Amino acid sequence: MDTEKLYQEKILAFARQARQHNLLDDADHSATVSNPTCGDRVRLDLKIDATNTILAIGAKADGCALCEAATGLAIATLVGRNASGLASLADEMETWLAGGEDTPDLTDCAVFTPVKDFSSRHSCVCLPFRAAATAAGARAD
Repeated sequence: MDTEKLYQEKILAFARQARQHNLLDDADHSATVSNPTCGDRVRLDLKIDATNTILAIGAKADGCALCEAATGLAIATLVGRNASGLASLADEMETWLAGGEDTPDLTDCAVFTPVKDFSSRHSCVCLPFRAAATAAGARAD
């Protein structure tokens, strides 16, 4: 298994995007989730309208490059989606990484294909999507 494939340029670009993104001042939904195995932590803020459409995302990822990159993917692809589908999307991501054939409906998700060979890194990639699903069901503090 070639770990260099995990850190290809597109994944590193998503990680940089996440590091440059801020939390929302006016979030109406927010959640922080952690990975107890490795210590990764993601806070995701959502602004959701009356039709349950995600209008804006704020994020702060403290973790490995893959966690940050997946957070960048979430930032890039979740605005405009219906928040009620976030739990299903997180499940789809987990299933796909575990060997499922159906790639989640996320632009550029395929860049994470090399992660499939590293089961210990699956939770790193899924963490921001779990945070988004949790945030959708929780009001901001």
